[in-house]
Amino acid sequence: MNNDFVKEHLLKAFPRATLVEVSGDGYHYQATIVSEDFQNQSAVERQRSVYAVLMAWIQSGELHALKIIAKTPFEW
Repeated sequence: MNNDFVKEHLLKAFPRATLVEVSGDGYHYQATIVSEDFQNQSAVERQRSVYAVLMAWIQSGELHALKIIAKTPFEW
């Protein structure tokens, strides 16, 4: 797993994203996603939708920690 792998999966899951940035060390990651998909969602709902995309790797332990910044274009 690497930054490009995480970014690719997030781009597929959030096709309306205007920004997807991922940084990490292969174990801990930070993802910034700006998308209309987050409109009318609470912060918790946004977190859940991002975690759902990567859940298989979180559960396997391959992805240990994920910090998420999820905003709408207006908020960004």
